[in-house]
Amino acid sequence: MQSIIDEMAPSSVDVLYCDAAVHRIDTFQRGEQLEMHPMGGGGTDFSPVFEHFDQPDAEQPVVLVYFTDMYGSFPPAPDYPTIWASTSSVDMAPFGDVVPINQ
Repeated sequence: MQSIIDEMAPSSVDVLYCDAAVHRIDTFQRGEQLEMHPMGGGGTDFSPVFEHFDQPDAEQPVVLVYFTDMYGSFPPAPDYPTIWASTSSVDMAPFGDVVPINQ
């Protein structure tokens, strides 16, 4: 994640930690080093992350990069681009682009 942020230099990045619910949200401003605080684990439902950005007071992301093993329940496609950073051999999703990553 840090190399993506260093390369793209967004003004801010929201990191959401989730499994079947969003457990924590950290926001990092341009130039800040990421400090990860993983939370959750277990069954995955991708919907809560997308529902977070569907809230009336939430700013929709320019792009959502979802780091996952791709095993979980998918929501309907959002109006913004989604990149699935797959840590498994799964290379298909019902929407967005799947990019395999090495752990």
